Amino acid sequence: MASLGLAFHEGLWWPLLRDAQDAKEAASECPGRLPAASAALLAKRISEGAVVVVDGFLSSAELAATQRDLALLAAMPGVLELNPKALAGDSSVRTDKVCYLRAQGDIRLEKLERLQLCHRLLRSLAWQLSGGSECEEGPLLVPQWTQLALYGGSGTFYSAHVDGFTFPSWYCLTGLYGLYLFLRWGAVRRRAVTAILYLNTEDWSEEYGGALCCKAPVAHFAMAGGSTCDSLIAAAPGFEGEGGAPRPRSEVWPKGGRLVLFDSQVVEHEVCPTWRERWALTLWISR
Repeated sequence: MASLGLAFHEGLWWPLLRDAQDAKEAASECPGRLPAASAALLAKRISEGAVVVVDGFLSSAELAATQRDLALLAAMPGVLELNPKALAGDSSVRTDKVCYLRAQGDIRLEKLERLQLCHRLLRSLAWQLSGGSECEEGPLLVPQWTQLALYGGSGTFYSAHVDGFTFPSWYCLTGLYGLYLFLRWGAVRRRAVTAILYLNTEDWSEEYGGALCCKAPVAHFAMAGGSTCDSLIAAAPGFEGEGGAPRPRSEVWPKGGRLVLFDSQVVEHEVCPTWRERWALTLWISR
């Protein structure tokens, strides 16, 4: 029972339930930036398994100010640390450095106003993607923290993975061990949408590497004067799917100010080796 209690605390209570807010409450801190008329279209593309890319989510001025905040944050001793897997001695999965930002009670964000804005903009997305109402599948939960990741310029990477985890039905046959895993992976299991905001230079070159490589097609949008223009990027086939059918392999470059959204449970993705500093702010919206 002690192990089950610890699994619940470490796997579900602390990373998600302890202080998560519903989508409406999270959005009350900051008005949503996606055009209301287009949010439903983006949500539809996500539900269809596409990687949604929105360019210009941050303006050039906002991006420049955020990059100044990042420089200040990076200069703070001990703020950025190796990711948990690498800290545990496993550098085969990912080699980036991370820190976790919270708007409430995080003294690091008090003077970093633009970085705080980015944090709040990501947290407002759940309410917009749900159309300003509760989802039929149940309320969306928004953690009060976001993950800021720095990929250094020395081939830093994150190998292929899926952000969510769906337990197969046969897990119920494994008894207490299955229950332990169910609780231990509780927060990951409940992830619904991954939201990533890139904070690099706008003119990111392919020679810098660092592409987000996805086994999914890409739906490309651009913010323009408060509206969103829709154009679909054709992805080159490169992976085999069920029954031998080709699956698309898409590369999304981490252009500064670009927002990326996808289904956490479905889209397999990786960060290719990076040869220039690459900043990504990530939030996982859960159910």
